[in-house]
Amino acid sequence: MKFLRWLAVLLPQLLVILLLGSSFDLLGGWTSTDAATGLVMTLFILSPLVAGVRLVAEWFAGNRGSRIVASALLVEALAIDLFILSQLQMH
Repeated sequence: MKFLRWLAVLLPQLLVILLLGSSFDLLGGWTSTDAATGLVMTLFILSPLVAGVRLVAEWFAGNRGSRIVASALLVEALAIDLFILSQLQMH
């Protein structure tokens, strides 16, 4: 359970750090590779998924305070994904 808690906190933060690093060109040319696109897509999908799993796990565990934190993490992950979707440009 502890690993799931840390993972749910870490994944959205990694996605934000990756996006900020690429927007300020701090990652060199790595962001224009297929590996970077795959990593962003993986984090894009896994962030809300893991946060949702944590919310369900906390719900069944019965920890009311942890449920609030898990709900906030789910909202954060969805907000980051919504921001990414709003920045996409169709060519």
